[in-house]
Amino acid sequence: MAKAIHLMKVYFLEQAKRVRQTATVGDGEADARAVLAILRERDWRDCFTGRQLQRVASGRLANTRLRKDACAILVEAGLLYWKPEREGTTKGREREEYRVNARVIFPQEPTAADTAPQAEPTEEAA
Repeated sequence: MAKAIHLMKVYFLEQAKRVRQTATVGDGEADARAVLAILRERDWRDCFTGRQLQRVASGRLANTRLRKDACAILVEAGLLYWKPEREGTTKGREREEYRVNARVIFPQEPTAADTAPQAEPTEEAA
């Protein structure tokens, strides 16, 4: 029994700690999830600017650097697209604007045509 307790303490608990550390969600991913929640809550299906997001965000997303990092994670995942825009022809900083991949973030409800049973192909059609 003592050997089993020793094995549990020395090996299994240490392995469990190691797995838990690699499986935890980092702050950047948590911020990205928060951005997705805001997009769904506000129903922003087309595009938004960093300023719009900053106005409605709270906590860590109110910080410009952390907000941009969270959006960069979503761009890398293909959920957002970076859409640099500027008004006019003068030089200056581009506006932080993102296009939303609405087909992924807002999956459409199945229509009646999608849920209708498919007819069996006949020999004539084959």
